[in-house]
Amino acid sequence: MAFTRRVPIRRGQLIRPFGVGSLVVGPDGASMITAGLDHWYEREGGDRRNLDADEFRIDEWRLQADLGVDHFRLPPDLRRAAPGEDTPNTGLRVPMLRFPRWHYCPRCRVLAEFPLTYRETGSCASCDHRGALLQVRFVAMCAAGHLFDFPWAEWIHGGEAPACRGTMRLLATGLAECGCGQRRPLRGVTQGSLRLSPGSPYRCPGRAPWLGSDRPAPCGEDVRVSFRTSSNVYFPHTRSSIYVPRAAEGSPPDLVRILEQPPLSGLIEPFAQAGILTPGSLRQQYRLILQPFTDEQIERSLAVVRGEAGRDAPAAAPPGGEERETTFRRAEFAVLRRASAHPRLTVRATDPAAYGDALRHRAGAITLVERLRATEALTGFSRVQPDDGRDAAERRRLLWRDPPQPRSPGDWLPAHVVYGEGVFIELDEARLRAWEAQDAVRERAGLLQRRYRREESARPAPDGLSPRFVLLHTLAHLLIGRLTYESGYSSAALRERLYVSGAAEAPMAALLIYTAAGDSDGTLGGLVRLGRPGDLDRIVDEALRRAGWCSADPVCAELATQGGQGPGSCNLAACHACALLPETACEEGNRFLDRALVVPDAGGSGAAPRSCFFGPDTG
Repeated sequence: MAFTRRVPIRRGQLIRPFGVGSLVVGPDGASMITAGLDHWYEREGGDRRNLDADEFRIDEWRLQADLGVDHFRLPPDLRRAAPGEDTPNTGLRVPMLRFPRWHYCPRCRVLAEFPLTYRETGSCASCDHRGALLQVRFVAMCAAGHLFDFPWAEWIHGGEAPACRGTMRLLATGLAECGCGQRRPLRGVTQGSLRLSPGSPYRCPGRAPWLGSDRPAPCGEDVRVSFRTSSNVYFPHTRSSIYVPRAAEGSPPDLVRILEQPPLSGLIEPFAQAGILTPGSLRQQYRLILQPFTDEQIERSLAVVRGEAGRDAPAAAPPGGEERETTFRRAEFAVLRRASAHPRLTVRATDPAAYGDALRHRAGAITLVERLRATEALTGFSRVQPDDGRDAAERRRLLWRDPPQPRSPGDWLPAHVVYGEGVFIELDEARLRAWEAQDAVRERAGLLQRRYRREESARPAPDGLSPRFVLLHTLAHLLIGRLTYESGYSSAALRERLYVSGAAEAPMAALLIYTAAGDSDGTLGGLVRLGRPGDLDRIVDEALRRAGWCSADPVCAELATQGGQGPGSCNLAACHACALLPETACEEGNRFLDRALVVPDAGGSGAAPRSCFFGPDTG
């Protein structure tokens, strides 16, 4: 696979929003598509000399087991070899391909097609214009994830496989025309499924240019046309995890940590499959690293790392029929609500009684997470709709031209790791149950439930869009909005993580606000400092006070009962002026928010006074 022009992108951005299959605009204005994983760790032309892929390896034991992959990898970073040195992993670039392939001349408007690997800006062969040709604005796609160029010839001539090969032009008036005299306006082309003629839907040819080939494959889905910069062209699907320490009696935490990361982490499974995984075989490779530990400690720690021994902080048994993601988060919920000390997760417990009224009467636990490790992996993507209900394995296959064997050493996913800090707040379960049992509260949350079902989304609503979920989600947004002013972190550097379950036998109702910056900025300590008694009280009080009135009120509040607002009309009293955040900070795409369930009479919303959790009648 040949690379195209260089585009500077941070490693974390290659997980989202510019992961495999996404469109990226370079500094020169050229639009490119991020290529599949097959060629991420090789130089142009397939050169793999002096390559050490283990340097990029990431191990996150819970996420690996949940996704069924051997390991994760950091996207490669560009390094240049110094003269006379043979440094490993130099010259690696994530490949990108030119897309869309169709361009037009800004002077004579002639359409020209270039290959995916074209590097230059192009020049017009039909006139004396020598400036750069411009890429067309339209792309075609389907719900199965395929992406391809708009079928210009088929559209102009009103049928598939037209015989005419005349010169085509894209006129400034919104007309596409052919040299044979046929012309057709582009008006309405982005509305609904593409039809070449009335009653003749155009079916997807199954192309995947990000995999280095534009050859068709069986598909047959309806085709949708969109602007290449539209948000519905690419929806990355990611899974994230907060590291949960695992330990067993007799296994030192330091040794477990050593075995979990390179270079030793890359030996464990190959040695196990070869039947030579013993303390002695590992000592032969890394004697100095393992010298402080006994063979018995190594054996016990290997059992922990391979999932053959218990983990620290066991979570309550999940209720039957629970969502997979909710079950996955129970281990994090269990360990974050109590004090712990680990190099990758350090939690300090506080006494809720030491806080002000807003938290003293409503919080069940407040902890300060002084250090955490968060891993986010790209598991696939979708187009047209973010939640299309497709199988996770089908989405993952979109990342590869030649998918690896499951759980083989080559079965990996790209991921990004950040170290940060956070504040964990758990609400009092007894008070929460009394609040959400009110008819006014259930009626308010029911508005969101009905609007989400009206979307006919294939993805189940998070926790059924229960009142506790909407409350915690909105509260997290309000606190992040205020912490942005107090902590020095930008809103894009903070992120929410919700722990919600209404199961009677194992309820959860907590939120974690943590730093998600990929550098030292994420561990400066400012967030933990603001979580102390006195500081967090002031922040919560100010966030609640500001939530009582939005600069867009009374319109923002009134829209709650007049059709809703935001993506899919799935927000009530919440808009960009009061509760919405950058989408990197929100787990739900800025949906399912309502200030009226948090504070009394939010902007004159008309909600019952007792329907807000932080109202005077519930204190």
